[in-house]
Amino acid sequence: MIQRNNDQSDLDYQWIFQKYQEVDYSIAENRKIPIIFNYKKQNVTLGGYYILPHKNWMIIEYQLDEYKDIYFFEVYDQNTRELIKTFEFEDCKIAIHYRRFNDVDYIFYQKQRSFILVKLDDLEDREQKQLIKFNFQEDVQIQRAWILDESTITMKCKIVNQRRQFVFKLDKFITQITNDQIVQFNINIISQGNYQKVVSQTNKEIFLRDEQQSYFQLPCGFTDSFDQNVLINHFLFYKNSKTLFINKNTLEVEKTIDKIFHVVNHKGHYEYLMDSDLNLYTIEKAGNMNLTKVHQLSQNIVQQFRQVVTTPNKIFVEYKLKTQISIVQVYDARTLKLLNEINEPDGANIEIDASNTSLYFLFQNNQFEFFDLNKNYDYFKDVQPFIFQGQQILKNQIIRNLNNYLIYDLKTNDSIIVQDMMSGKCREITKEHEKNCLEYLSFDQNFLNDSEFYEKIITYQYGRLKKII
Repeated sequence: MIQRNNDQSDLDYQWIFQKYQEVDYSIAENRKIPIIFNYKKQNVTLGGYYILPHKNWMIIEYQLDEYKDIYFFEVYDQNTRELIKTFEFEDCKIAIHYRRFNDVDYIFYQKQRSFILVKLDDLEDREQKQLIKFNFQEDVQIQRAWILDESTITMKCKIVNQRRQFVFKLDKFITQITNDQIVQFNINIISQGNYQKVVSQTNKEIFLRDEQQSYFQLPCGFTDSFDQNVLINHFLFYKNSKTLFINKNTLEVEKTIDKIFHVVNHKGHYEYLMDSDLNLYTIEKAGNMNLTKVHQLSQNIVQQFRQVVTTPNKIFVEYKLKTQISIVQVYDARTLKLLNEINEPDGANIEIDASNTSLYFLFQNNQFEFFDLNKNYDYFKDVQPFIFQGQQILKNQIIRNLNNYLIYDLKTNDSIIVQDMMSGKCREITKEHEKNCLEYLSFDQNFLNDSEFYEKIITYQYGRLKKII
């Protein structure tokens, strides 16, 4: 047997350490990964892009210089970068808007003077599976479109040199709308003069309702907009550097503050308002809705606020500093301690993948970079707090636990909550459908993500599924 000393062995394997150097992944810069998409087409102008971690997709929207009335919508595998599907939208001059609401993926797209809502999964047959159609009488440019809650959709539009904020109230929840009962709005845009004649002088009814259909409109400025995150009972609307608290049901202004506040909440786990100095406030539920300061996230001086994205455990805040540097900060939602901070590359657009604690940057050369902000010590990122609408769940509220689900009674009304203890996702159901829901959960551990969750538990009868038409 040949004897070798340890020194010789070390020399034999030294080349490995020279060629493959150890990387310190605790440094965010070292977790930067370039993402390359090889476009076969030339003269591509990228528009929006969206990260869908639940599908492992990246969606890229673009136009070709020679086709100004066509938008392309391409779906890529997020890991392999392989193209899955390309959709073409003809007679479309404005960007496509992707929105995810109640675990269902939706697309807003334009066709001539109509703006159409369809499920992402139905894009292949979108002409036959439209859910809502917004018909305008003149050419408009849709700048923003959001699903605010189960029965409210808002759009901000530009008409020539004017802007309008629309609010559409649905007669049923958006998850209950089927393509065989398409909802249509025929929209008549009123002039600024007629608006001033009709609107109430009390400053409460700033959104003017249409005489025949359940939509409202408001002439607005360039920076006027809704906060895409909503409070339990109110929408926040920003107008003339003020924050207006809009009643969800009446759309009346119930409170005005001469300062901009942003909603920081996540499906009942916590709820705050945040000002431009990064102060967090709790909100009095009754009376005058007084605010109480509870914490300041950072003493940074904010030049421009960008967005807040939340999970049950984390709060992502993006803003620009006085030094013109844009940053993203990640905070623990329970302790409010800073977990991570990263400077954004110059000239990049950002997409936050909150569920995977990751950032995606789109550069002007149509290339992407990916930042993984997880750290090795982040073992407990999937542990969810037992909190609903800011209240701790008590032992006597818990009905049972099943697999990774916790089922508990709200006590305050005829509802129970089903919560996925891994993702923090919650569904509120009536007690009469509890048994049906438990039947599904017993054999489908991913049932809470089902896009037809409510339809299925309602139509489940006598131990067998009734076909949903």
